[in-house]
Parts: sequence; C-alpha cells; structure tokens
Amino acid sequence: MSTPRALAMMRRPTAETPGTARSSSMTASPSCAAANCAAAPSTPEASRIPVAASRTGSAVSARPSTSIHTVTARRKVGASCDTMMCQRARVQRAMSSFSVMRTTVRRPSFHSPTPRSPMSAAVWALVVSCVLWGTTGTAASFFPDAVSPLAIGASTMTIGGALLFVASRRAALTVIRDRAVRGWLVAAALGMVAYPLSFYASMDLAGVAIGNVISLGSGPLFAALLEWRVARTRLTGRWMLSAAIAITGMTLLVAGGHGDDSPVDAASIPAGVALGLVAGAGYALFTFASGIVIRAGHSGRGTMGAAFGLAALPLAVVLLVVGAPLLATPSSIGIALYLAVGPMFLAYLFFAVGVRALASSTVTVITLLEPLVATLLAVLVVGERLDPLGWAGLALILSGVTVLSTARQPRSAH
Repeated sequence: MSTPRALAMMRRPTAETPGTARSSSMTASPSCAAANCAAAPSTPEASRIPVAASRTGSAVSARPSTSIHTVTARRKVGASCDTMMCQRARVQRAMSSFSVMRTTVRRPSFHSPTPRSPMSAAVWALVVSCVLWGTTGTAASFFPDAVSPLAIGASTMTIGGALLFVASRRAALTVIRDRAVRGWLVAAALGMVAYPLSFYASMDLAGVAIGNVISLGSGPLFAALLEWRVARTRLTGRWMLSAAIAITGMTLLVAGGHGDDSPVDAASIPAGVALGLVAGAGYALFTFASGIVIRAGHSGRGTMGAAFGLAALPLAVVLLVVGAPLLATPSSIGIALYLAVGPMFLAYLFFAVGVRALASSTVTVITLLEPLVATLLAVLVVGERLDPLGWAGLALILSGVTVLSTARQPRSAH
C-alpha cells in the first residue's frame, strides 16, 4: 500500500463490514494464527469488546451503534478462522517432521547384508587390483627380445598415468596448483618415474618371481625408514623383527635362486635384486610423499592423478627414445595397451575403492596377493623354477611384510 493512500484512509474512518475482519484473519500467517490462539482469553464475556476492537480498529469507535451481537459474531468468525489456521499450522509442522523422519530413518532388512556389502565390495576391489598387478611380469615376458624393459616401463606409466590424470583432472589440477605441497608432489612423481623403469628391469634380470617379490617386499621397509628419517618416528621392535625376517628371506632367495631348468640366468640375479630394491625405494617415496599431500587436505584420487600425470611427462621422453621396437608388431602394441589400461589404470581405480573402506593393515595384507599371483604365473606360465631355498626365502619375505603390516603406528620421537 502506498503512503498517500494510507494517510487518506487514516484521515476518514470508513464503515467496515464483517467480511473485512474475516479476510484479515484468513490472510494471517500460521505463526500469527498460532499466537492468536495461544493469547485467546478463557472468559468470552470479559473479552468480547476488547478483542473485537483490536480486530476492527477504529471502525468500532466510529460506529458506536454497533450491537454487542454483531461484535460477538465477528469474534466467533475470527476465532474460527484462527482455530483453522492453528490446525493448518500444526498439520504442516507434523508433515514436515514426518518427511524428515522418512528421509533419515531406514527400515531394517533381514534379507540383504547391507552392513557388510561395502566391506565385501572393497575387499573384492582390492583383490581385483592385486590380481591385475600380479599379471604384469607374465604379460611383459611375451614382449620380443628387442623391446627393452625401459620401453615397457615408460609406455606403461606414460599411457596409464595420462589416463589417471584425465580421469581425475579437476582434483589433480587442484593439487598441482597448491604451492604448499608442490615439493612433496614432485617427490611422489619422481618415485613413480623410478619405480616402473627399475621394476620391469628387475624382473627382466632376476625373473618375474624374484623381481616382483623383492620390489614389493622392500617397499614397506623403505617406507618405514623414510618415516624414521623425515617424520622423526621411532622404529619399533616389531619393525626391526620384520626387517630382519625380510632381509633373511631376500638372502635365501638370492642364494637359492632358480633351478637348473629355469630360463633365468643365475649370473644376472644379483643385479635384478638391486634394481628391485630401487623399485621398492621409489614406490616407498611415492607412498610417503603422496600421504603428506593427502593429509594436507587433498583427495587420494586427485593426488594419485597429479603424481602419475607429472611422472608421465619425463617417461614420455624415455618412450620416444627407446620405444620404437615396441611399436614394431601389433602384439607388442596390444601387450603395452593391456599393461597401461589393466594393471596401471583400472587396478589403481579399484585400489582407490578398497583403500577408502578398509584399514591400512588390512590393505597391506591383501596386497600380498600380488607377489603370490606373480609367482604362481611365473611358475605355471613363464616356466620359472625356484629351488627349495628360494621358496623358503619367498615365504620369509611375505612373513616379514605381514609382521610389519600388523604393527601399530610408530610413535613420534618428539
């Protein structure tokens, strides 16, 4: 209502009909109606004139001839309207509370294992990723001799890292733009540059079984050393025990080596073991540095995509230099695509699903499937043979990693 019109209505008192009071009460908000119901006096005879005057304003004083029955009728109409609005407000509040309960309360199901389904899905996702990782050495053994391990590692990380970066490009770009964690992100990328090159070279020299087990078994030990040296955490007695068991197993594995009918040259096993240790150190650097980036507030998928995407850049240069024989035959191209899409891209996506729902100790134990799958495929498919001493060393390495994975978090030295 405009100001001149309001002033004009205030200057000249006009007659008001009973419908005016009714319309004013009908347009009241539910909260106002509830307030009127709460403020209604309990004695009708004592409250008829004042309430009617408050509802009709100056109309009552302008028309003193209005009978008490008319005022009472108006009062009843207003009270009924107020009662109607009160009921409507109560219904609306009840419906809103019911809708909230409907969206938040779930009925228990006695037929579907809902609480266990996320856990089982995470376990199966982790198992699939470990099986895919375990096929890397066997798949790489089908490359022609002209294809070098450097070309295999460079192609795997270049294609797979690019796919992981594209799949998480928004989160990955956010990590890359963060200057506070840029140094640790570069360290994680350097770890992933060293890992595939030394990993495939280790399996080429020491065999699929030994190279895989050394690379994966030494990773947790190097990670604990990084935490002790950089994060100033104490090395517990359990860690020392697991390290002693794993080192003993590596010694037996190198001493026993392969059998006489194995296709692996025994003279190249020590060099393969050394490269396996380099691969384990590179993967430990990636794990340690990416963990710092994640604890800084970034997502695991974004951190992984950023680190792998940065690692793909220098490895693409390596691929351009040594990757020509890899493109010589369609079979070599197919194997390279499988290693990039399967064990690299899809396996890490499944791994991210499992890590989100499982404890770190559970994840470490399940990932022991990878060297087991790799060893079984190396024996059954590639034709490698281990001496009994080598099998004992393999079992000791896996036992040492298991002891380390079940340990508590190391205490800070500060």
